[in-house]
Amino acid sequence: MFTKIYNFLRYFIPNKLKSNKVFKYFTNILGIVIFISIMTFWGINKINLKKLEILENKVLNNITNTTYLNQYIYNKWHRCDYSSFSNIEKCMKIKVPLNWNDKNSKKIGIYVKKYGNPKPKRIVVLLSGGPGGVGSSYTDLAKDLYHNDKDQLFLIPDHRGSGFSENLWCERDKRVLSIQDIDNKKFEACFKDLKDKWKNDLQYFNSWQAGMDIHAILEMYPNIPVSIYASSYGTIWAQRVLSKKNKNIQKVYLESPILLGHGNFYDRNVEDPIKVFYDSCKESPYCSEKMNLNSFDDLKILFKNVQNHEHCSHHFPNELREIISKKSIWLLQYNYTAPLFAFLISSIKSCDEHQIKNIFKYKNEINITEIGNYKYSSYLHYNIFCNEITNRKLTKNDKYLYSKNSSNHFGFVDNSVEKCSAVPEYEIEKSNFSFLKESSYKTLIVHGEADTSTTREFALALKTKFLEENTKFISIKKLAHIPFAFRINYDEFFEDKYHEAEKCRFHILSDFFKDTNDWPDLTCTENIYPPIYSSDNALKLYEKIFNNI
Repeated sequence: MFTKIYNFLRYFIPNKLKSNKVFKYFTNILGIVIFISIMTFWGINKINLKKLEILENKVLNNITNTTYLNQYIYNKWHRCDYSSFSNIEKCMKIKVPLNWNDKNSKKIGIYVKKYGNPKPKRIVVLLSGGPGGVGSSYTDLAKDLYHNDKDQLFLIPDHRGSGFSENLWCERDKRVLSIQDIDNKKFEACFKDLKDKWKNDLQYFNSWQAGMDIHAILEMYPNIPVSIYASSYGTIWAQRVLSKKNKNIQKVYLESPILLGHGNFYDRNVEDPIKVFYDSCKESPYCSEKMNLNSFDDLKILFKNVQNHEHCSHHFPNELREIISKKSIWLLQYNYTAPLFAFLISSIKSCDEHQIKNIFKYKNEINITEIGNYKYSSYLHYNIFCNEITNRKLTKNDKYLYSKNSSNHFGFVDNSVEKCSAVPEYEIEKSNFSFLKESSYKTLIVHGEADTSTTREFALALKTKFLEENTKFISIKKLAHIPFAFRINYDEFFEDKYHEAEKCRFHILSDFFKDTNDWPDLTCTENIYPPIYSSDNALKLYEKIFNNI
């Protein structure tokens, strides 16, 4: 029985179909139709991609205003590195005018990476901080967000003067250092070299020109909705981009913002965020034990007495006192370095010179890891910092004190004033903020309560510049500069609670950048992980690390 059924299916039916002319022609025609459909779809797709490529090249050639460039090196998307063959990750170095007010000026290279859909429905521009931060540090964030929504394309530029863009680098400076820890004499000599090379053109490595660079890049993607993500100095960069009134920009996310043209970095209030650290540390048994202070006033007095030579008068050399006065506040800048501040307090109280040096050495090593991997230019940093963020009226005669604000209560001084004396001064292009009120951007502003760099006053001042009904402000409890960022790999003591901030940021950004007018659910911000110094395990590991340096 089974043999008959098998022979019927195996031989009889196929032979009958072969002898049927209608079926024979039908299958042939069906095959041709399927083939034509496939080729048509493939061809249309190739044509659309070619149209986009032609548009990009047209825009780029208009930007560069020159015909003698090697088009293979500049103005052409290519692999980001030799090991990458991904179609969704491409890089390009484009030539732009050094001075956008004179398009016949010399050209410099601006490096930009794109990651995501080659035919996007939405564009997201990721602007790094610094000044001088490098876009490559945001590649992982772009990948995570893209794989959650594959209709997006992320543009990740390197600021002019840093990274793989035209880089302000110094041949004398062979080391990879953090922005706070460059030797002042070498810094001054390097800036002299840069002034000899660039003359007055150093003034064009500024936020306004960098904003024009981004505006030009966005012209390659007309009629596509754009969102902007920016953190720290990147928020000034973003304000420069917004000033071009690109109608495609619909959403703006600003984390740890600075108000453009405010120029009062030395007048900022740091007492409130330091008090946040103090209160949080007191809640953690091991942190409180290390700090061992009875009141917040005791903390102020301790640092003030170090500066006045009244504490450890026979133990601390002047060089060490200067380091403590200049660099202590920077330990509190980020969530991942704030734990060191608790150990610093303990070491100062016990007059432990060796451990104090190890704490700052470990801080330097963290910065080398964070900054050194991405060709961060400290010279670009100070070129902008000294002209656009600080008050240039301060001089060496001010003894570098934050004399007008709460920092002076701690005896803190700032090393950057000394560096700014070596940086050429230039006029800042003015921006009228009235256009922000006229725009309909949905704007989300995020601030960390323990942020000693870009304080709550900065964030609230910027909030008032945007249209109130389209703006939301979030203050993250107990966390510092760029509060959602965790940054360092803490596998050895990582606890589940530390995942919550990254999860929260991912959730907020994923929803915010979607094609919807709804605000993201922000309730996750109310239950973010506490600072690292709330974990006894984390503090003990830190202590073990820098004690073994």
